[in-house]
Formats: sequence, C-alpha cells, structure tokens
Amino acid sequence: FVLYLQEKLFIMDIKNFVAIDFELFTPEQTSACAIGIVRVINRNITQKFYSLINPIPDNREFNNSVVHGITADMLVDAPTFKELFPVLRDFIGDLPIVCHQRSTDINIFDRCMEYYGLSGIDTNNNFCTYSLTEKSLSDCCKQFNIEQGCHHDALDDATACAKVFIAIQGSV
Repeated sequence: FVLYLQEKLFIMDIKNFVAIDFELFTPEQTSACAIGIVRVINRNITQKFYSLINPIPDNREFNNSVVHGITADMLVDAPTFKELFPVLRDFIGDLPIVCHQRSTDINIFDRCMEYYGLSGIDTNNNFCTYSLTEKSLSDCCKQFNIEQGCHHDALDDATACAKVFIAIQGSV
C-alpha cells in the first residue's frame, strides 16, 4: 500500500514519458508481433511509432490472430525485434516507460531483449496505469472520457494508455 501511494504521488511530476503496447502472436511472451509507442513531452503527445514485428519462433500451434487480426502472412517481411531495436532505443531514449499491464509489456520487452542479447533501454524505469487505477484500459478510457480507438491495436492502446496516464496525473 505504501509503495502504491509513493508511486501515485511521484507520477504527478512525470511530464515526459513514452507509452508502449505490444501484441503477441502466440501466448508465448517472446512472440511480440506488433509494438506501438507514443512519446509524450510536457504532457502532450508529440510523436507516435508503430511496427509489426517478425516474432521469435515458438512451437505453439495456437496464435492470437483472432484477437488482433495480425496474421503470419503479414509478419513475413516485418523486421525482427533485434532489427527494430535501434529504432526503439532511439525513440525511447532515457524516458520512463508507461504501459497498462507492466507484468505483460515490460516482461515482453525484457524477454525479447534477453533472447537477442540486447541492452540500452531501462525497462525498470516504468509506470503501470493498471496498478494505479486497478481498472481495465477500456474502463480507464470511459472514466476519463478518452477515445480508446481499436482495442488490441498496439498504437491505439499505447495512445490510450498515454492519455490515461496524463489524466491520472490531473486527478491525483
């Protein structure tokens, strides 16, 4: 409870950050197939980035195409996480990372970096809008009157998360 209050009070000062969201091709946490990132400077969205990702192969036969609409054919020519990493590192820089499900998005980031032996993004510097609100992203958007866009579209979810984090700071 004390850690929750400390995080909630600290976020009042976070004006610059990036919000991220991943989509997974299979239930495996290394199967990132899309990423959306939104850069926020002075609590204003200033830049957006989206890319499909050719996922790290796994042996699962089930995939999440029914959830997000991304098919294996769409990923054939997509960059791998390793190929995309320099762009991600430059886009994020040393900004804090905000996501709606820290246990999912940060874990995906960490596991993909570990798989490829990559470093240079501080995933420990993060905030989780779910931890702060204990509500789904859809419920947060409703509470703060934010247009969510297409749920399970990585860029729309990252944008909604950024707007929720900005709104949370205004309500603390």
